[in-house]
Amino acid sequence: MPKRLLICSPKGGCGKTNTSRNLAVAAALDGLKVVTVDFDQQRTLSLWWARRKRPLVEIVNYEATLTDVDDVLALDEGDLLILDSPPNHEGVEGGLQKLVAASDFILVPTRPTNDDAQSAIPLMKFIRRNNKEAAFVLNAVKPRVNLKKVKDKLDAAGPICPIEIGDRIDYPNAADDGLGIIEAKTRSPEGADEVRGVWGFVKRRIWTQAGDGAQPRMEAAHGA
Repeated sequence: MPKRLLICSPKGGCGKTNTSRNLAVAAALDGLKVVTVDFDQQRTLSLWWARRKRPLVEIVNYEATLTDVDDVLALDEGDLLILDSPPNHEGVEGGLQKLVAASDFILVPTRPTNDDAQSAIPLMKFIRRNNKEAAFVLNAVKPRVNLKKVKDKLDAAGPICPIEIGDRIDYPNAADDGLGIIEAKTRSPEGADEVRGVWGFVKRRIWTQAGDGAQPRMEAAHGA
């Protein structure tokens, strides 16, 4: 069965889909067979995937709802399954609970504001009560902004990924062409390094916890 990475947040606009698609590209360039599942009714991840053209690295995508969780968890395809959950979990808590229980690692994206942190913290507490490994990942971080207060609040609830995703126009520009920022020919090297860093963090958590001897290796060259 593939490893499962759940990208989950109760708040819209937190960078969940941006994180999902860029980690999918990073993992695929790392030599993994990647499958994404778009649970969001807006289908932003699926629309991005439809814009991808050959010879870009292959990623398989499925569309689903939280009522389809059992079918999704039965997927025996690829090396890594990236699950992009919807922001609104009301009425489908059972489906979310199944995704949490079945995931090998969970990322909770959040913007670096008190409002966003207050929304993300209860979800992290729920995940931790279910004894699942997870981490916050800060998104849309502006340069030279003091994050100490927000980080202190998040850190009290759960681990924080040491790599932050910056507030860069390169992310939506790359997405407009169906690309991850690593694949874009015109990009900030800092953005590509951010994604590689977050993927390295996630990769170590998933494969080290599983006790697998073989881990994917990042390709030396990235680009479309």
